[in-house]
Amino acid sequence: MPAIPGARARATRTSRWDAELAFAADVARRAGAVLQAGYQNVERITHKSRRDVVTDVDYRSEELVISAIREAYPHDAILAEESGRHGGDIRAAKGRTWVIDPLDGTVNYANSIPYYSVSIGLVAFGKPVVGVVLDPARDDLYTVAGAAHRPPHPDLAPHGKFRAVPGLRRLRSL
Repeated sequence: MPAIPGARARATRTSRWDAELAFAADVARRAGAVLQAGYQNVERITHKSRRDVVTDVDYRSEELVISAIREAYPHDAILAEESGRHGGDIRAAKGRTWVIDPLDGTVNYANSIPYYSVSIGLVAFGKPVVGVVLDPARDDLYTVAGAAHRPPHPDLAPHGKFRAVPGLRRLRSL
């Protein structure tokens, strides 16, 4: 690529979590392919509560993510929305837990509303360090690594960029 006169070279930041971030992004894309293949072809819908449902596609996507984590990081613990906690060797994993929602927006998905995602995060020593959200319907990938040292209330923009949210005072946990 030719140099632009007067442009400054931008340093590439690296994080100690880059390998985990690349892994999570790849797995999210594979799980997103499962979601896209099953879209408008849901075979089974089960009600978890009055307003919450789970589909066969949730389980297929979750199994893919769990299998990939087990293969790449066998000692890490996993907290999965549909199947719950999967223990790991916490001493070997140094307090690492993968948190996954294989189909965030299941009600939308089950009703053919194209707003849903795959969410994968890694928590180490109680702090979030990797986050990936993929919107497979639009092929939008949002990523962040090393988030524990970021400002407490950033608005996450695509590909790990942060921007301030005017008027935002406090975020609440739902």
